Amino acid sequence: MIIGKMKTSVGSCLGCAAWLLLAGPVVMAYSPAKPSWNVELTLEVKGQYRMEDKAGPRIGHYAFTVHWKGTIERDDDDYLLLHNEAALEDWKADESPAPMTDGRFLDSQDFADRPVFHFNYILGENEEVQLDFAMDGFPIPVNPSNYKFPLTLPASISNSQAGAEPGYERYITQGSNRISLPQAAVESGPVKKAFAWGWKRNNWRLEQDATVYCSQSHKAALTVSFTPAPAH
Repeated sequence: MIIGKMKTSVGSCLGCAAWLLLAGPVVMAYSPAKPSWNVELTLEVKGQYRMEDKAGPRIGHYAFTVHWKGTIERDDDDYLLLHNEAALEDWKADESPAPMTDGRFLDSQDFADRPVFHFNYILGENEEVQLDFAMDGFPIPVNPSNYKFPLTLPASISNSQAGAEPGYERYITQGSNRISLPQAAVESGPVKKAFAWGWKRNNWRLEQDATVYCSQSHKAALTVSFTPAPAH
């Protein structure tokens, strides 16, 4: 058996030691740490909507703040998103019912669904760092209705979120949702930049017995900062 052949003489051990001395010092492979940055994003949103059918208008308002924190790491020509955390804060909402319904006035606590923030990725392109994000809304009005529309919430230009409003940027009324910073400024950091835009869209839907109207608008103010992370 192999176990019976595991004895080694003292002379053979000395020979091994001499060979190691002749071979020189063992060189350990070393991989330098990749540059990384702490990222913080704050998004403040205020919006309203109005859905109207033959029963009358249902009008809603909402406001909230998203705080997102994460870390990115240089990955060749791009950036790798390592981890993140997001918090929805300062949630406020209300909705008034249509006059000809049994609905009721709703306040913040009556909204079971809340906005959800998705930070999809950070892209290095054309000497810029671009942020890609979107948000999930919920069906409106929240009061009972035969007709529902998806609540549209802020998104970055050309976002990759499948559920985001198609062509969101076409309805921006002021400012821009193109969230980008010079790559040189980010990598030399720290750097901080603010963005703001307004958005509005009117929809009409022809139903069998009614024309349903929905108007939505919101204003978004976003601040993002990049700070070089300490080397490990």
